[in-house]
Amino acid sequence: MRRTFRILFGLIVLLPLFAQAGVKFTYTWKSPTAQPVIFAGKKVAVLLMSKNRAPRRAAEAALAKEITKRGAEGIAASELITDTEMNDQEIMKTRFKEQNVAGVLAIRGTPKGDESYDPDMWKNPMYKDVWGFTSRSWSQDGTEPKQVRFIVEMAVYSLEQNQLIWLGTTEMKSKKLSEFIQTVVDEIAEEMQKEDLLAKKQ
Repeated sequence: MRRTFRILFGLIVLLPLFAQAGVKFTYTWKSPTAQPVIFAGKKVAVLLMSKNRAPRRAAEAALAKEITKRGAEGIAASELITDTEMNDQEIMKTRFKEQNVAGVLAIRGTPKGDESYDPDMWKNPMYKDVWGFTSRSWSQDGTEPKQVRFIVEMAVYSLEQNQLIWLGTTEMKSKKLSEFIQTVVDEIAEEMQKEDLLAKKQ
């Protein structure tokens, strides 16, 4: 009984530490050429690159909710476009335009090898606009990595300017990207707010 109590007490003490761990952004970049963007009162679609449909939709919805709390109108991309339409850039453009989406937060996970991290990754042509980034990412394997270290990329695009305006990355070791995102939705939305992309704090 005493041993059980000690274990439970230890878990209670450690829980706040786990909760504070959150997301450690290993890299952030903000476009020096983009016009100032604040999505307050505008639609921001959350798009998670994962073909595990149910967990992906849950993660998108959870993050969209946090974005809404901070002044924009978050919406899960899975409500706007089907999985089979993800590879068609023209269909994506039409769907997002019809819904007056002003910005997109696109998230993908890529396995990290032993190579050094490239801080100029945003110069790759695939990052130029959200349509190329999402269609190319979606056309890749699409299965979530096994228990390996991988990079989680969070790219924010302005559809009004048709360009990448912010990019952040973190590293994690997990079997499920969608499950990881659900545990850190608050931190991701908070970082967007710190970058003045959502409504400014009062």
